[in-house]
Amino acid sequence: MRILCAHCDFSPVSLALINCKSYAVQDEALAAACDFQMVSGSPHEDPESWMGRVIESAKAFNPDMIALSLYVWSRYRMYEVSRRLRMLKPELKIIWGGPDVSDEGYATELMKIHTHVDVIVRDEGERTFARLLKHFIGGEEPLSEIPGITYREGDGSKGTGPVDFLDNLDDIPSLLDAPEVQELVKTLPVMALETFRGCYMGCAYCYWGGTERRAFSNERVFSDLERILEHRNIKKIWFFDSMFGYKKSLAKDMLRFIVERKAPDQCVTFFPNLDFLDDELCQLMKEAGVYIEAGIQTINEDAYEYLNRKWDRKFLDSKIPLLEKYGLRANAQQLILGLPGDNLDGFRRSVDYAFDTHPEAIQIFPFSVLPATGYWRKKEEFKIKHEGEYRIVYDSTTFPEDEIVVGGIIMGGTKWFELYPGFAIQLVALLGCTPSEWFENLGRTFIDAHWHLVDTPETRPDVRKALLCQAYSQEDVDVLREPDIVRETFNRYYKGRGLDDEFEELLKFQAYLNNKEVVDMRILPEETVAEAIEAWKAHSEAIAPTRAKFNIFDADSWKEPGGFDQPIEFVAYPVEGPVDFFGKDLPRFRVIVFGEPGVRHPALA
Repeated sequence: MRILCAHCDFSPVSLALINCKSYAVQDEALAAACDFQMVSGSPHEDPESWMGRVIESAKAFNPDMIALSLYVWSRYRMYEVSRRLRMLKPELKIIWGGPDVSDEGYATELMKIHTHVDVIVRDEGERTFARLLKHFIGGEEPLSEIPGITYREGDGSKGTGPVDFLDNLDDIPSLLDAPEVQELVKTLPVMALETFRGCYMGCAYCYWGGTERRAFSNERVFSDLERILEHRNIKKIWFFDSMFGYKKSLAKDMLRFIVERKAPDQCVTFFPNLDFLDDELCQLMKEAGVYIEAGIQTINEDAYEYLNRKWDRKFLDSKIPLLEKYGLRANAQQLILGLPGDNLDGFRRSVDYAFDTHPEAIQIFPFSVLPATGYWRKKEEFKIKHEGEYRIVYDSTTFPEDEIVVGGIIMGGTKWFELYPGFAIQLVALLGCTPSEWFENLGRTFIDAHWHLVDTPETRPDVRKALLCQAYSQEDVDVLREPDIVRETFNRYYKGRGLDDEFEELLKFQAYLNNKEVVDMRILPEETVAEAIEAWKAHSEAIAPTRAKFNIFDADSWKEPGGFDQPIEFVAYPVEGPVDFFGKDLPRFRVIVFGEPGVRHPALA
């Protein structure tokens, strides 16, 4: 039997499909009877192009079965390619799996709508997929006795109840042993690693919410981790788990392992388990060069009531200072726009809170209601309205459409923040406004000047879809990168405050405000300053001594009498920092401030 497996994900290989295949072919009968071929793809690829490659592979390979992995970002193209494949090859067995079809009730609905699918595998797929393959090669087990599927029966469908989870995750062969990965891993810059499944948090928006936790053995985890680190082309390891570390002690052991074995330019990214944070773990995270993605989602207490999340504002206030103590911060603070129970005021406060932790990005995700989650089961209670492939929520009982649109405008402003976080921090201090106010004003300027959209009751559907349901293009990012959009925002909303010269000075030096460290010769110990100067002198891209009209790096100094009349001289040089999963690397600088122009450190003589 020939099986064509196809996926469309942000990873170059499908962990799910390869795991299913690798688990299945451990059975000698399946290994002898089955021949597999994989088709990969990215959500960024044009759907028609991706579907064309799948169709051409099907024509060449002539499969008996196609297995498709469905996520919220790929479901539309999976629906359509299934329809086209059924027309091309009526006898083809079409199998769906993946997180987007894991709810039994929803799977039944899908079978009614999409008559071309034969079987839906719900939840964990390895054991279920192997049993399906045995059935289709002539095994005796009927579909009705395979747990965790919904299959077509006559004019309807039948579900077989909950999945039969694996007893031991080590029964799944290592991803690194898969033939599809062994050559690819020699060239990949990023590699994902799964160490456990499930999550003890019950977050109502998440596929993982409240699912049973099971871990791979420590021996398996450290073996895979070592093999990945040996490939120096892999610059980033992404831990593909709900949170980092099945246990606190294991989290620390993994970080020690990484610190001992990684190359200087290798780093890791994960969602930290804030419950685990202590002094030792923070120190290890710093040494390992971790890119920290913190999903605070909201600080609105009313939203927490329905969110079913254990990390409230009080908890966050106790943990974030611990990161700061070790010179760490959440590189990316993540928020959700449109949560039931939240509203525009709560969302603004969440944006301002995230900003005040000084991240390098505020990543705002429009709320997407996902099958098999707590909010999915409460769609009627909150009168949730959603649209588009991602099921983006644009209206609910607590967060009406007009407020969500304003939230989307604020979200547009945070796209600029990701490019110039240091500049944004100083600019908000200069203007004396809240971060969310600046982001909203910049967002309005952007959609008006670049998209030529103005939010009115008549244009609301177009504005809503543009803000919430489409990705920002490279052209959009290029516009946000240019100083014109910032200057236009300032002129529209803040002109006349007597801050024009100060604004232009910050804008002039915006790149250097993305600094990882400011070494002020007037304050810090001599040895610290001397070390910084020597590093600057040795750097091939060192910035020559530069004069600013005032201390652009210290907003507190502006409050002093004559604070804007005290020029400084500084030097700088680029420094490296952790990169995110997609390889985005924010330019960062180490800055050395000498103070009054002409007063330089002896080492510069």
